[in-house]
Amino acid sequence: MDERSRKDWNRYIRDGDPYAHARVIKRAMQSKHLNVDRLALCAYLKDPACELLFSDFVRAGCFLYFEHAMKNYEPKDIIPHIRKWGTEATILAACGVIKCNLTSKSTEWSANINKMAKFAHTYKIAKPFFPKQPSLIGELVSEELPIPRRFSLLEKRLIRTLTQEILWGIRIPGISTLKVANAELDDDKLMRDMLFYIKPWALKEYM
Repeated sequence: MDERSRKDWNRYIRDGDPYAHARVIKRAMQSKHLNVDRLALCAYLKDPACELLFSDFVRAGCFLYFEHAMKNYEPKDIIPHIRKWGTEATILAACGVIKCNLTSKSTEWSANINKMAKFAHTYKIAKPFFPKQPSLIGELVSEELPIPRRFSLLEKRLIRTLTQEILWGIRIPGISTLKVANAELDDDKLMRDMLFYIKPWALKEYM
């Protein structure tokens, strides 16, 4: 970091100032240390610092990106559009929701979700008439770590929905998982949960 970025970073750490954080991220983005599309996804999911970077793209409940307007007033509008960032993004968002809602204590399942997020980039879509190509995330899911009985109905539904989509090799895994969560969770919490793995993926050391 240069001196200006270091001062802004310290201010952000000390005061939680989103404007200072946005300035640090902007310089990292301009120097090509960060991926612009990933930062745009954080802004679309209403991360305060990233929203400041993309303020020109926000218009009364819409986000003007990928050359058209995408509603982002509440999660039900946002979830279908996350697919535009690709399968890695949709899996990461779904993993974040599962991770943040594992209320039953299970270090094994918590570690398993961390691994799924780590290998989200390896996901491969099944092609008609062709055998499904193996992937690290597919192999991880196929090991079928048992879901404990003590898990809540929501925990079980979220885990089963995502793992089945990954095993089947569907085009956009994770969206159905997010829709299940949207029916059960508070909007603000769901938005924060979706960012759980997305923010480190986008911001890296500038998180």
